[in-house]
Amino acid sequence: MEDTMNQGSNPESNMGDNQKSTGSIVGIIIVVIILVLGGFYFWGEKLDKNGDDTTNTEETATTTEETADIEADLGAVDTNLDADLEGVADALTQ
Repeated sequence: MEDTMNQGSNPESNMGDNQKSTGSIVGIIIVVIILVLGGFYFWGEKLDKNGDDTTNTEETATTTEETADIEADLGAVDTNLDADLEGVADALTQ
């Protein structure tokens, strides 16, 4: 009968064990979630780094083509500024 009374009078001892195991499980779950999120972060960084290399190559090719087009346009422009300035000066003096 004393055993029955001791078990009934101390319900906190059973509850403490449940709280400890629940706390451990929650802690493990949090650590696993942090590890998974960290893995996704580093994986995403690796993908971004590989994507940037491709983008930079494409941008360089585009910039080179644009530069060539601009140089061709400049070559086609009449650069005889002296004649143009003389024409403006003549127009102003009249």
